[in-house]
Amino acid sequence: MSTMNSWGIISATLLKTAATLGHAWQQVLPSRDCLPSVAQDALCDRWCRELAADLHAAIEPPVDVRPWVMVRLVAMAEKAEELSHAGETGPPPLTEPVLRMFLIDEWHKRLSRVWKRTRELPSVAA
Repeated sequence: MSTMNSWGIISATLLKTAATLGHAWQQVLPSRDCLPSVAQDALCDRWCRELAADLHAAIEPPVDVRPWVMVRLVAMAEKAEELSHAGETGPPPLTEPVLRMFLIDEWHKRLSRVWKRTRELPSVAA
């Protein structure tokens, strides 16, 4: 078994963050056949900017936006996993601008259309 490259580490970190938030918020991912409303999406952008500033911050978005923050983390993790399997090297460090790019810009460009293919969140010990 090969060691996980940097994209794989990023994917694992983001999945763990999504699972940890889901556990703290007592939330699960929404149905894969829906997308957030325009208002939820705008609020999610705001909360993702806060999360991008500190991936380990204890953010408290409105309850109806929380699952969509989690979805964005999972969609970003899936993209990183794809890059890992493709053998892509040299991912940028998870800085605030990079996280904002993935959680907001990439979500609106393409990840919102592909999140239905994402896997289930790993469980987090209480």
